[in-house]
Amino acid sequence: IEAVGNANNPIIFTSAAAPGNQAPGDWSGLVIHGEAVANCAVGGAVAGCNLTSTGNDCVSDGGAGFFGGSDDSDNSGSMRYVRSEYAGQEISPNNELNAFTFNAVGSGTTLQFLQAHRGTDDLFEWFGGASNSSYFVGTGGDDDGLDWQMGYRGRHQFAVIVATALDGADADKGMECDNNEFDFSCPGESNGIMANLTLIGEGTLTANGIHFRRGTNGGIFNSIVMDWASTGFRMQHDETFDNGVGPRPSFYT
Repeated sequence: IEAVGNANNPIIFTSAAAPGNQAPGDWSGLVIHGEAVANCAVGGAVAGCNLTSTGNDCVSDGGAGFFGGSDDSDNSGSMRYVRSEYAGQEISPNNELNAFTFNAVGSGTTLQFLQAHRGTDDLFEWFGGASNSSYFVGTGGDDDGLDWQMGYRGRHQFAVIVATALDGADADKGMECDNNEFDFSCPGESNGIMANLTLIGEGTLTANGIHFRRGTNGGIFNSIVMDWASTGFRMQHDETFDNGVGPRPSFYT
């Protein structure tokens, strides 16, 4: 993709409905496929622990095609000053696309100054890959703000996520971080690094600010997590604690 706007004239992917009648789920969402490494598949015959090294082995969420490969420096193009709003149309029951989906996107890709607004699924989600990105804003989503899984090893800095219960929206977590949902110990584990985040919840929402689970590794630095009715940071599953933290304390579930 080559979608490069500017601060005064951003590129907007939006609902076809008339202004004032637009609603979350009016259209699907943006999906970028790359050829970086992922340890994955999402559904389909190759679900499970499958470290891609030979090509498009992974099946995209929402039936959006295949992705994955062996080139972590892969270039999927550029997106700067882009907004995706009212995305998340239901493809099948409980299967919606995210506002932005980055599938095995490599470090040669430019992802800067992106906004996700009022999507029914996650606002930004990475499936594997090693992308570098910066300056994201997510507002009014119906699921997680930032979500990584399937061997994501990228680097991101500067993001603001604001979760609300606007017009019946029921946002989930500020961040949800997994390795592989089918095999928590799958090699090529997720090991993302994110810094300078501001994750703002709402008192009526019961979710966690940040949730590390399913064997992920990674780190969050220099960030603010506030107003989440559950916990600011939660770790779950033995495989997650094994990544340098030590045995899981008895009070963790």
